[in-house]
Amino acid sequence: MFLPINPNVIPDENDEKKVAEFEDWVKWMELHGVSLFYSQNGSLMANLPIKCTALTDDKMCGVFGTEDRPEMCKTYPQSGLDLDGIEGVCTFKFRKVERKVG
Repeated sequence: MFLPINPNVIPDENDEKKVAEFEDWVKWMELHGVSLFYSQNGSLMANLPIKCTALTDDKMCGVFGTEDRPEMCKTYPQSGLDLDGIEGVCTFKFRKVERKVG
């Protein structure tokens, strides 16, 4: 699961106390299995290594097409950029479709 981090938690680099608190928070996150990374568009993201309970053994969505499927799952990912940096975790892939002209 990938979640954007509120940019307000990133301290001003001139505030040494807030920078130290932020670095301590990052250490805590990493010790609990949460990795932080910057996406291609510069947003700070958190990777929560939590397997979706609706995934079937063949990694398909078990609630696809039902009212139990969250809206977030219906709209994510919207582009290949949403998958930047998570290729080793996420099984979703975009296929290039070639259009015939004429």
